[in-house]
Amino acid sequence: MNKKTPQEKKRFSYAKDRRNTYGESPHGARKSIPRNKALRNRANRHHQDQALAAIGFKPDPEWADAVESRMNHRAPKCWTKAPDDPLLTVISSKKERRRSAQPVSENAASDRPLGSRSERRRHQALKLRR
Repeated sequence: MNKKTPQEKKRFSYAKDRRNTYGESPHGARKSIPRNKALRNRANRHHQDQALAAIGFKPDPEWADAVESRMNHRAPKCWTKAPDDPLLTVISSKKERRRSAQPVSENAASDRPLGSRSERRRHQALKLRR
């Protein structure tokens, strides 16, 4: 097996590694993906239980086809996870977003009200230096 250079490893990593860009924190995704799958399955089981409850306690062979068609009448709920984006795409979009962000001018910063105590102290220290 031929040894890869660090640059080749980096390129391979950018191509193969993926990041969740759905908009939630990765820790939230770790919990929400199994929860969404469970909710989908729970809804499907509920629908089947309702269809079976319609025939009562004693199963009747004559009703079997009707019950089966009633259970399959509605398509089962489904949920699919949005695919993660390649790391190269995520990094390039972050760089572009940073590049397009406009720097805040000193005048714009001085026009807004000072919120926290540390901001007011910093502002007073800057005044004293001038």
